[in-house]
Amino acid sequence: MTEWYCLIGGEQHGPLSEDELIAWARQGRLRPEHLVWAQEMNDWAEARSVGGLFAQPGAAPEPQTAPVGPPPPQVALGARHKGLCIAGMVLGIVSVVLWCIPLVNAGTAATGLVLSIVGVRRAKGRGSGRGIGIAGIVLSAIGLVLSVPQIWMVIFRRGGAFTFGW
Repeated sequence: MTEWYCLIGGEQHGPLSEDELIAWARQGRLRPEHLVWAQEMNDWAEARSVGGLFAQPGAAPEPQTAPVGPPPPQVALGARHKGLCIAGMVLGIVSVVLWCIPLVNAGTAATGLVLSIVGVRRAKGRGSGRGIGIAGIVLSAIGLVLSVPQIWMVIFRRGGAFTFGW
């Protein structure tokens, strides 16, 4: 019996039996534009290309491709979100280290904060980078807090990071 996997809303589901896959298609849970994969296929394909799921009356089923192996790993699906989380954390670290350079610090911290928040909101499951993204949020927020007094001093010409009060 063929085991099927499908991508719906960026999340991988499966393994599903052929009957379950057909039931999902009939219920509208699986739509023709969603990607599906079975061991008999070379790569992920749109569900509309699988014969019998959304077949029109009288339409001939499309042939399956040769078997190649297990489905691509779930981690590959979230790699972009993990990258956002990592970039946000690195920028958060840089913003804390460069706290004495006001505008560089603030820009780096703000960018790190945005990347980390986007990465955390999109990351799902273990190994998705969510913890790294949370660390990026914390570090970037600290960098922003450290930059506020420095920017205040630069704006009102009362010294700043480079004068150290001298």
